[in-house]
Amino acid sequence: MTNGSAQSIKLSEFNKTVRSAVELALKEHHDFHFEHMDFNVLEFPGPIIFGFIIRDHDVLRRSAADLTKVAQTVATKMEGVSRGSTPAVLIREGGATVGFMPPGPDILSLDR
Repeated sequence: MTNGSAQSIKLSEFNKTVRSAVELALKEHHDFHFEHMDFNVLEFPGPIIFGFIIRDHDVLRRSAADLTKVAQTVATKMEGVSRGSTPAVLIREGGATVGFMPPGPDILSLDR
């Protein structure tokens, strides 16, 4: 499943790419409006999910299907950085993380 060489990108460039992908996804899904988004790169135990945080008051206004559509668009916009990304939505107390999971740790490495 691995191509034998990790793709490397500076964390600052990765964050810019994530922000750009999210902005493009939200333009395509123009009916989405979030009052507050945190553009943070997040890591959770188990699968790693990169994306942005939506707080409870915004999450409660959308269905899981709607959030997944945005995640799918974000993942497709990340193809140049993380080929084979899987759209991901993690709903938890306090909000949700919408974004993608890279295909594996040996495919994407973040350089500080």
